[in-house]
Amino acid sequence: MELRRIAVLACAGLMAVSIVGCGKASDGTSTSTSTSETAQEEIEYTALDYVKLGDYKGVEVSLNASDYEVTDDDVKEQVESDISSNPVYVKAKGDTVKEDSLVNVDYTGKIDGEAFDGGSAEDVNLDIANNATTSGSSFIDGFCEGLVGAKVGDTVDVNVTFPDDYSNEDYAGKDAVFTFTINKLIKQKDITYDNMTDDYVSENLGYDTKEEYLEAVKENLESTAESQKTSDTQSAVISAVVENATVNGTPDGLLEMRVSMYKASMESSCEAYGISLEDYISTYMGMTEDEFDEQVETYMSETVKEEEVLRAVAETEDMEVTDDELDEYISGLISSYGYEDESALYEEYSKSYISNSYLYYSKVAQFLVDNAKVTFSEDDESDDTESSDSSTSE
Repeated sequence: MELRRIAVLACAGLMAVSIVGCGKASDGTSTSTSTSETAQEEIEYTALDYVKLGDYKGVEVSLNASDYEVTDDDVKEQVESDISSNPVYVKAKGDTVKEDSLVNVDYTGKIDGEAFDGGSAEDVNLDIANNATTSGSSFIDGFCEGLVGAKVGDTVDVNVTFPDDYSNEDYAGKDAVFTFTINKLIKQKDITYDNMTDDYVSENLGYDTKEEYLEAVKENLESTAESQKTSDTQSAVISAVVENATVNGTPDGLLEMRVSMYKASMESSCEAYGISLEDYISTYMGMTEDEFDEQVETYMSETVKEEEVLRAVAETEDMEVTDDELDEYISGLISSYGYEDESALYEEYSKSYISNSYLYYSKVAQFLVDNAKVTFSEDDESDDTESSDSSTSE
């Protein structure tokens, strides 16, 4: 099972959540959490000392088949989303920049009379009202405001000051001058699902024709739906097995380790996007750090319980990860996520951690699904169900 699959399950509940949190930064470079927190070896324990399994073969789960069907409306919605993400701008009437104008410009930024890295660009579409590019990338205060009143063809100097807390410390708090050339006023061309042309598709969406693009959209949606169906099936079966089990305690240090890993991965993710975990908690989650800590411990308590149950099944069924399986899995991780080699991967995740993740959420999970009774109903009508191909072993 690939790492992305583990990520999905981890968010629903288990240990591999820290793999999700790290991954790659937006600039394509690897981000690493503290080695002492994420690369420590797994705690060894016997799950059956803590878990009394209930029925884990033949558990019955039912899912709604229509949740995984791709309709024409789904295709249209995806197309409209793609169009929205790939707008086309054309020349607009008028020659004077107003407070609500869209403007195409070239600009050069200088600090102390010297051009600086990242301070110059050509053929940029600006949204004056929002002080941003038309694609939504924002600028420091005053960047676009100084263009109001300028005319097409004008060269305009705009004085700005980088904020003291600017992400690039070399520029923080410094005054700069941006010299703009106003190329033209622009407006967004009205492109819809119905009037989209082959030319638009080939120039903006990476396919030769509209027909080819629509076929690809449907195929991609169907593939995503099938993956979601597999994920939901596995999650439902695991939940049923955990519900049937009784967990009496947790190995010393296991919960604390998982909480630490979760928080470290969150911190790494925030770091990759230039925000502190503390700011993310307060601004985006709307809670205090104490509330966050409490929520994480509650969440991870459930994931650890699930981990213990899956480990108990593995022990009962004498399931282990072979060297060949682990080598193949690790090679896939290195290839998919751009690690230089195994050593780079192990700086973030111990080999035992990766092995356990594969055991629980590939081998054990698939074993449980294969031995479950899974049905897919139409519109929640239990009278009209389609049984999966899963067989049940007693």
